[in-house]
Amino acid sequence: MRRSASLSGSRLMVVWITSYGRSGNTFFRVVMHHLYGVNTYAAFNASEVLVTAGADQLVGHKELPPVLKTAVATGEPEQIRLALEELEASKELFVFKTHAWATELFETNYRAVLIVRDGRDALASYANYLVDIRFDSAAYKRRVRQMSQSRFDLFDRRAWIHLAKIVTIASAKKVGLRHWLVSRRIDQLLRERSDSHLNWSTMKCGVLLRFLAVGSWLFGSRRTGEVAIRSSV
Repeated sequence: MRRSASLSGSRLMVVWITSYGRSGNTFFRVVMHHLYGVNTYAAFNASEVLVTAGADQLVGHKELPPVLKTAVATGEPEQIRLALEELEASKELFVFKTHAWATELFETNYRAVLIVRDGRDALASYANYLVDIRFDSAAYKRRVRQMSQSRFDLFDRRAWIHLAKIVTIASAKKVGLRHWLVSRRIDQLLRERSDSHLNWSTMKCGVLLRFLAVGSWLFGSRRTGEVAIRSSV
């Protein structure tokens, strides 16, 4: 029998489900939803791809609670922190998917589930995601719709740059350059992570994982390096 997440008399709380992107966060939430009836939210450096695909019920996705949604709209960290504290003090369970750093979670110190995947697989999967999902036909339609409905987006330089990228990447994939695009994305991701305080000469294939504990960082499996990452694409 499915167990409910709203057990009477239980002290429930805010819980983060955190991971590096493409590490199994959504799959874990699907399991939680179907085994235990737990619904979840996506916030703070995390989007809900299944909502775009019309499969939000599969993962048990819910819109942000009104108090938090209002606070997020202000963009004020203190307002967001106070909203999270209000949720923490309530009698409901609030489980949030996030890819944020511990330092990006508004000085909170709530419980967390850390999802860890082999660093090479996570990085290769994320590169494929960036090429195939962030810049596919659905992304093009969403961007055009947003620009047609919002004067701000219509005159926003970043929106036009994103639209141009979608068209460019789609055209490149049509002429057989998908593998090159993924390889290039891997290079970019590795460079971005090399800017973090890591020694990539000794941890070439490690991927920095977001870990909600002060001073604690976990790394992906260290085995054969960048060549292994490319071979898994």
